[in-house]
Amino acid sequence: MGIVVFWFVMAGVVAIIANSKGYDSGSWFLYGLLIWPIALVHILTKPTDTRIAERQAVQSAGMKKCLDCAELVKAEARKCRYCGHVFPVPAQTAPTLKPTGQKMRSLDRYK
Repeated sequence: MGIVVFWFVMAGVVAIIANSKGYDSGSWFLYGLLIWPIALVHILTKPTDTRIAERQAVQSAGMKKCLDCAELVKAEARKCRYCGHVFPVPAQTAPTLKPTGQKMRSLDRYK
């Protein structure tokens, strides 16, 4: 019974490492259930998926990708620190007026 629990724990470890490197944890968990010693060595030697890591940085860390050099820069940046690309400034929106509930006066008296 103890070996089965240990086998599941090691498959979970493989899945957690795979998820941190940007790979599908479910398929790696199944791979770990079958042969966790080989799966563990495999995921430890496999490089991080940079596309997924960049996507996570853009979503969670407030980063954006430069349109010219494709490097990650802070979302607030106006200029890329790598290539000097100037990002377009977003248009300022005009403040909206809130209705006050008062009636407008007639402009007839100014004629």
